[in-house]
Amino acid sequence: MKKQIPQFVHVWWRDSKRHLYQMSEDDVDGVSVIHTASYLVLSAKDSITLAQDLIEGEWRGVMTIPRENIVEMNYLTIK
Repeated sequence: MKKQIPQFVHVWWRDSKRHLYQMSEDDVDGVSVIHTASYLVLSAKDSITLAQDLIEGEWRGVMTIPRENIVEMNYLTIK
């Protein structure tokens, strides 16, 4: 029996931008838009939870993104 592969998504989402060096006020800018392609572990009302890997039935590299930070999300097909 073939196991069902969890849904895979490509998400564009906003996150805080971190500056690791000294800069002038004119150089400081808003947020970063991050592109993440991952397994969709959980889709809740206020957030989504993604995972980098699925290893023997367990998730690894898990993160949750608030829905208000999501710019776009596309479902991908894995063959």
